[in-house]
Amino acid sequence: MPVHKGIKIAAVNRKARHDYFIEDTYECGIELVGTEVKSIRGGQLNLNDSYAQVKNEELFLYGMHISPYEQGNIFNHDPFRTRRLLAHKREIRKLASLQQASGYSLIPLQAYFKNGRVKIELAVAKGKKLYDKRASIAERDAERDVERNWKALSRSSDMLVRTVSLFTDYKAHGVSAPKQAASLTEYVLPAYGDVRNILRPAILICPGGAYAWVSEREGEPVASVFNAAGYNAYVLNYTVEKNGSFPCALMEAYEAIRYIRSNAKSQQTDPDRVWICGFSAGGHLAASTGILWKHPFTEELGYSKKEYRPDGMILGYPVISAGTYGHKDSFRNLLGERYCDELLSMNSLEQQVNGAVPPTFLWHTAADKSVPVQNTLLLADALTKNGVETEVHIYPRGAHGLSTARYDVLSPGRFDNDPYIKNSVSTWTQDAIRFIRADR
Repeated sequence: MPVHKGIKIAAVNRKARHDYFIEDTYECGIELVGTEVKSIRGGQLNLNDSYAQVKNEELFLYGMHISPYEQGNIFNHDPFRTRRLLAHKREIRKLASLQQASGYSLIPLQAYFKNGRVKIELAVAKGKKLYDKRASIAERDAERDVERNWKALSRSSDMLVRTVSLFTDYKAHGVSAPKQAASLTEYVLPAYGDVRNILRPAILICPGGAYAWVSEREGEPVASVFNAAGYNAYVLNYTVEKNGSFPCALMEAYEAIRYIRSNAKSQQTDPDRVWICGFSAGGHLAASTGILWKHPFTEELGYSKKEYRPDGMILGYPVISAGTYGHKDSFRNLLGERYCDELLSMNSLEQQVNGAVPPTFLWHTAADKSVPVQNTLLLADALTKNGVETEVHIYPRGAHGLSTARYDVLSPGRFDNDPYIKNSVSTWTQDAIRFIRADR
């Protein structure tokens, strides 16, 4: 679980995630005596080998060791005594039914103080077999190796990692300049050996953030994945303004595409394989570059030339529609003082699709409560009706904002309880890379 203000971790069951797949978690209170609380405050608590069971409609914790309090004397209790956990009756009934299901156990993950009271994070878990444990270790080590190698490469003098100011002539297009200029962070691979003369594809990444901020979790971690696959990657830090980012952010995305192509020769980039990738509101921005580049509004701004068009789009849980399933805050932040039906319609991208849109890869989770999956489905329907090459992946589980869905970007307690996310949702990166590499 994420650590919030007023929470202090007392003990963590480090074996639990190694020995079990975590399906769900519950917060429980626990009945303790005074000397036990004092021992826990002193760090004298061990959760290893402990477990919970429901008996007679009550929830009990077994095997948790609390060392005797040094000054407790006769008030100390058995360190391994059975302790009652406190939970709502409906939760206890649900845990009882899960307990009876084959292969499930109730395992404490950690103990912590919350507003002065001891709480237990209890997991519904399924035991791993030996090959599961080996696979988990191998997967974790492989991901860490990729990250370690990428970080070592990014620190080397050969790989170009720098942030440049992105020049956009707002005034020439009749647009008021934002207070803070956009920037572009480049992650350009070195030229060496047999690949010295090979042109690499490029990926421009637009992180999400509801057009109110730019998410770091959807920037560099995504760049590292594409770098590892042999792509030059660029992360756009676009305009987010209180009084609206439209059309500044769109202009900046087009200028970033032009910048990548204009520097293609010096950075060993293939100018005919410049793709754009975006997440959430950043997915709306990325999709706008490929969908609106022939729109009259964009033509008037001067961005309808081929040099500004991305060669393909990768959109993760994108904000698309301004209608029933729209993410209202994103559109309010985007349009700000210019919020009106005309611009809402223009930025409801499923209504603007035509046959000039480049190939598009889409992925979303059906359980996304922030940006409903219908955003992706509406766009996919419009793309296929217009003959645009489209690949769509809908994953049944997973919250909003998963980024690469790898361990290094998943917030503890929020995303990492479901092995399906790491084992299945994370494969979107491999599928997207395969989609880009397909012959067209």
